[in-house]
Amino acid sequence: MCIRDRVGQCGGVVTGYEYVKVRNPDGSFKEPHEQWLGLPDDWFSMLNGTLGGSTRDEHNYFSNYQDGIIFSDDDQHVDFMNQVILNTYGPGVAYEDIKYSWIHYDLKDFGATADALHIMKEKDLIAPQMGQREHGNNGHWLPEGYIHHETRGCACPGRPCAAARMARKFSRMSNEGEAVEWGMYWAAATSIAYFETDIREVLVDALDVLPGNSYVRETYDICLQLHAKYPDDWRAAVREFWNSHARYVYAVGTEKLHLIANVNNANCILSALYGENDYMETLRIQSLSGGDAECGASTLCGILGVIHGMDG
Repeated sequence: MCIRDRVGQCGGVVTGYEYVKVRNPDGSFKEPHEQWLGLPDDWFSMLNGTLGGSTRDEHNYFSNYQDGIIFSDDDQHVDFMNQVILNTYGPGVAYEDIKYSWIHYDLKDFGATADALHIMKEKDLIAPQMGQREHGNNGHWLPEGYIHHETRGCACPGRPCAAARMARKFSRMSNEGEAVEWGMYWAAATSIAYFETDIREVLVDALDVLPGNSYVRETYDICLQLHAKYPDDWRAAVREFWNSHARYVYAVGTEKLHLIANVNNANCILSALYGENDYMETLRIQSLSGGDAECGASTLCGILGVIHGMDG
């Protein structure tokens, strides 16, 4: 795995904020829970977001980190597990190899992967059926389909189609539909980053791994339009996308809007456009954008780590 990508990702994931809710004057949270979109500039603190130990939001997953210990966090640990699987089976890894490894290593996770793990242990299914709603995976639409798998691009530098195919294989173990396509997209973007100097060009080129009618493509086009409409106001662009273009799926209300694929990934695209290829500026915008922001910070900063190297 590319160390530049991993360092970039870790810098992003512990700096970004996760689902910050709007508070009332007395400190309680508004009901129904509303996302706070476009956090104040003075909230940006390197390595001190939700997973870095901040006490600014409702969630605080800070642990006493120690050398050699990886604590459970769904933005990172399955990615490490994927690397173990690839090291064991090689790039031709089969669905059943992934399934066996998850059981053998007693993988733990949240959301869609948690559902998949339960299904594979309770039902005698051929992989990747445990990632499908029809077999009982109620979290098939959740972010695990893309936040786990972008580093498949590190296994296929300069080969975005191969990276997308590999990401699809891993992603379908726990998800289906749009979440899988976003996983393919970000894996392809990571692959392309090895031979590109601007993340904005990476975002365009990575679209080629997806079908022409993919909603990922439509999301990208909407983000371009919003960037042109608000060239100097990323907060206005983020808020308009969430208010006008959020795609609701079953069982999702205001409380879970931050988990919908298109709104979070739109934040990523907008942050890259406004960040103008600068690591710290992109990290700042994405971290403050709102929603499940630390996931996108990990993705974008991993790609920028590949582009700029350790010195960047």
